[in-house]
Amino acid sequence: MKKLIPIALFLAPLPNIGLIMDFKLAKWFHLNGGSGVFFVNSIDGVGGSIRDTHFYTSFVPFRWMALSVGFQAFNVEITSQEEDYLSKVSYNFKGPSFSLRFIF
Repeated sequence: MKKLIPIALFLAPLPNIGLIMDFKLAKWFHLNGGSGVFFVNSIDGVGGSIRDTHFYTSFVPFRWMALSVGFQAFNVEITSQEEDYLSKVSYNFKGPSFSLRFIF
């Protein structure tokens, strides 16, 4: 059996690049959405991306709480290559969503 030895030379933040928007049509009614991507090319043969896009209509009854209904697309793809095999994980979700958000 192969012995696993953890190797960590340094710890660095990994960037998530995206855009978020919020349009206040009234004090209690917002349109908001956003899109973001997180991408890693290769760390010991592992690479992939996480992509998220969402659009919501929000009802804000209190300044600290929002009820939202909208559409979300979420995509995760991870690949790993070792000497003898190549593995790939892919997860996709596209569809309606409902959320209760607490704002602080």
